[in-house]
Amino acid sequence: PCIHLSVGELLRNVPADSPHKMLVDECLVEGKIVPVEISLNLLQAAMEKARSEMGESLLFLVDGFPRNFNNLEGWVRCMSDEKVSSVWGTLMFSCPLQELERRILARAETSGRSDDNLKSAQKR
Repeated sequence: PCIHLSVGELLRNVPADSPHKMLVDECLVEGKIVPVEISLNLLQAAMEKARSEMGESLLFLVDGFPRNFNNLEGWVRCMSDEKVSSVWGTLMFSCPLQELERRILARAETSGRSDDNLKSAQKR
């Protein structure tokens, strides 16, 4: 089975009592990249949860990661090989800026997400 993990969703759902909650929320609103260790800890916990519920032979589609070279280095350092998960490949989509903006504004009408605005998106 293939499990979709959205890093953005994991970040938006950081528990209120987490020591990282304020930093994560600030990064999302400001369009900044959350420190790689926080993102990787959330991903690893989600992967471990999925494995405990569905078994070891899972394929993960990680949406929204890596966002930059630092993210990639963090993955290689902390998650690769036998540590957590190996990378089989990367998907990268290209979309015109006007279309991205249109989609973000349309999603903002119903999402309630703090980062669904053009200012935050332009910084991503």
